[in-house]
Amino acid sequence: MLHKIIKKAGPELHIFMNSVVLLFCVILIAMVGYLVFKHLALKSAMYRFVAQGEIASKLRYVGAASTEDAQLVATTVGTVPSDKPLYTDKMELEKYIATLAKQSGRDIVVLDTHEMILADSIPANIGKTYTYANGADLQTMKDGQSRDFKERSTDYPDEIEQVVVPVKSSTGTIVGALIMSTSHVFDN
Repeated sequence: MLHKIIKKAGPELHIFMNSVVLLFCVILIAMVGYLVFKHLALKSAMYRFVAQGEIASKLRYVGAASTEDAQLVATTVGTVPSDKPLYTDKMELEKYIATLAKQSGRDIVVLDTHEMILADSIPANIGKTYTYANGADLQTMKDGQSRDFKERSTDYPDEIEQVVVPVKSSTGTIVGALIMSTSHVFDN
């Protein structure tokens, strides 16, 4: 019956029906294109979000690992060997810090409670007063809490991220501070 109606209506109805089908197809293709575009935009945004989260997580990990590393070194400096800890033996302390800095690629500084440099990965600094922590080292030696700071000095004019931790004797007395870079500054 529909076939008879189409035959009676003639070519005008046929053209109209083709136009409607064509318009429907164009609208359908446009909607699919829009949905694909939105999907790709959302996917891209999700990748950026995940990447930013991974970077933030890595930065937290690096900071935490640096503090943990510095605390381990500070414990060694303050308590090993038990009969004459490294902080009391200038020559052995200097050798230990130089070796550790070379192996780890990090900047390492050991201070006494008056900010005098007892050992440094840059030997020319030994015996000088350390003045680049903006008081973070003194505060750490007061309250025993680790802190992060940026050192800007002649050795590091573009700044270097540092962490400072207390050096404690085997009795728990704070006898100085250990400063360690959070990155491998001596790596090539």
